[in-house]
Amino acid sequence: MDENRIKEMVQMFLDDELDKKSEALLFAILSESEKHRSYFKGLSMLSIATRNSVEEFPEHLDSTILEKVAQREQKNPQSISFGNFKTWFRAAAIIILMALSSYLFIVNSNYQSRLDHTSQKLASQERLIQLVLNSLPPADVYSDQNIKKTTNSNL
Repeated sequence: MDENRIKEMVQMFLDDELDKKSEALLFAILSESEKHRSYFKGLSMLSIATRNSVEEFPEHLDSTILEKVAQREQKNPQSISFGNFKTWFRAAAIIILMALSSYLFIVNSNYQSRLDHTSQKLASQERLIQLVLNSLPPADVYSDQNIKKTTNSNL
C-alpha cells in the first residue's frame, strides 16, 4: 500500500471516519512500520491539542465585530477629507514652506552671482594696480653726500 493512502487512512481514523475493517488494516500496517507509527503519534498529538484548544464563542460575536468595523470605517474613511482642519493646516504649511524655500533659493543664488561679480572686479582691480605700480619710472634719490642712488618700485 502506498504511503499517501496510509496517511489518508490515519487522518480518517483520527476524524472517526474510518470503518472497522480499514482500522484493522491500519493498525496492522502501523505495527510493522516505525515511520508510520511516528507519523500516527505526531498527528494524534496534534489532533488532541487542537480539540483541547477549541473554545466556544458567543453567537453574537461575529455581528458585534462586523458592526464595530463598519462604525470605524464610517468614522475614519480612507479617502482624503478636505473638511478636516488638520488637513487644511498641513496643506497650507506645506505650501508656505515650499514658497519660502523657493524664495530663499533665489535670494541665495542672487547673492552668489553678486559675490562672483565682486570677486571678478577685485581681481581685475588688483591686476590694474600691479600694472600701474610696475609702470612707474625709477626714482632718483640723493643723499647729503651727493651720491646718486636709483631705486625701482618693487611691490
